[in-house]
Amino acid sequence: MILKNLKKFLTHKAVAAFLSFVIQLGIILYLAIGLSLRITQIYVFMEFLSVIIVLFLSTMTTTNPKFVLSWTIVVLGLPIVGPVLYILFGNRKMPKELLKKSALNEAHVGVSLQQDSATLNEFVHNYPQYLRSMYYVEENIHYPVYANTLTKYYPLGELGFEAIKADIQKAKKYIYLEYFIITPGKMWDELRTLLSQKAKEGVDVRLIYDDWGCPTFDNEYKEKLHQLGIKSYPFNELSYRFAIQMNFRSHRKLIVVDGLSGFISGINIADEYINEKERFGHWKDNVVRIEGQAVLSLIEMFLIIWSYVSNTDLESIESYQQDIVNQEDDGYVQPFTDNPTDDHAVSETLHITAITNARHNVYICTPYLIIGYELLRALMNAAQSGVDVRIVLPGIPDKKIVNMITRSVYDKLLSAKVKVYEYTPGFIHQKTLIVDNELAIISTANMDYRSYYLNFECGISFYNSKVVEESTQDFEEIISVSQEISLKQVKDLPLYVRLSRAFVGLFSGLM
Repeated sequence: MILKNLKKFLTHKAVAAFLSFVIQLGIILYLAIGLSLRITQIYVFMEFLSVIIVLFLSTMTTTNPKFVLSWTIVVLGLPIVGPVLYILFGNRKMPKELLKKSALNEAHVGVSLQQDSATLNEFVHNYPQYLRSMYYVEENIHYPVYANTLTKYYPLGELGFEAIKADIQKAKKYIYLEYFIITPGKMWDELRTLLSQKAKEGVDVRLIYDDWGCPTFDNEYKEKLHQLGIKSYPFNELSYRFAIQMNFRSHRKLIVVDGLSGFISGINIADEYINEKERFGHWKDNVVRIEGQAVLSLIEMFLIIWSYVSNTDLESIESYQQDIVNQEDDGYVQPFTDNPTDDHAVSETLHITAITNARHNVYICTPYLIIGYELLRALMNAAQSGVDVRIVLPGIPDKKIVNMITRSVYDKLLSAKVKVYEYTPGFIHQKTLIVDNELAIISTANMDYRSYYLNFECGISFYNSKVVEESTQDFEEIISVSQEISLKQVKDLPLYVRLSRAFVGLFSGLM
């Protein structure tokens, strides 16, 4: 019994990941430090390696400058240890294992989706100010801009969840889900019951979950889901292997039902997201729903990752075309995905481009604000040019250190006339950027290094659709219950608080 329990403990994926990390770090540090102290040549080699890594970092023109600065400090500030830490955790190069499937390769993502020329011409005529954003997605990651799509915005996770359940109950053919976090509780119990019921009715139910975000999904639980008819696979499974391979996570949250509707949101499957459980005050999140042509892109997003996790051939998107039902025009809709398998920082580029093109206002909600020089300057330049730039951040943070890093840029933003608010009722988790009451970018990507460069993310750009109007109204309601932060408040903080924020801010690129 003892040996059985020990085996079960050691094979638990969370334990495996932790022990794998500790063992690798311990062995490498022991060898690096031990040999360096005994053999002068090894010490000299490690110092030389530090210089090489810093020179390599200086050539990384497509990444966040804060990342370069943070790792330069670590590599040069911690002799011998710094280079080891960078090799284990700082290397952004995707492991070959995650690129072995052609479906995850940049050359294959989205290429089977065709841009309708009439829709493109209409968009070019109606929205020339947003051509850069639209063309960036269409040309680089091959996701078209659509008309014939209805949109709906839900300002709370619990409202969005009710809409999700309603659509799942109507499912006749398939239900595809992908989530970062799934935690046992009321929300998952209800969803799992619905999914198993639909599976019994013959509906094809597929679930992709991130292995890091779902620690309770062990082999026994996966088998239980399969018995319920829920075909489930983990993304980037945790195991005893090189630590950097476990650094790339799927942070996406999307659902497609029968090709008739699709959802993208900030909410995971856990009770706090629908305010059934209080963790950090009131949890503010949002969900968007689409019907019509643009759902095809969400299907494609899911199928690409499904092909990888299930080790099957990529299904043809043409076979799903018949499920799509054209809807009345509701502006233009352009779904997008953001993968660390290529050199395109899609979410960050869309954010910077939208802010740079703003003429009247920029409204942002994000749980974290850990940004590089380019995005910081874009926000400051917009505000200093007379654009009304407002950012809402959590009043009750979920991660204290991360919140300190977020607050470390308050003085720069406020000095440039950017208005900063903290959501007084609790934690704001939605990721929304609204520009000029014409464009709304709603996605799974936080404004931080991990979302911009390491995670798999997805989102939708809405051009003059109902979602833009509804999300703008939601933002105004958020502002009404948020506290505006003044420059005087920041400058009046005790010296030790300002110094501690400045210190942790130096390492923002590691977050």
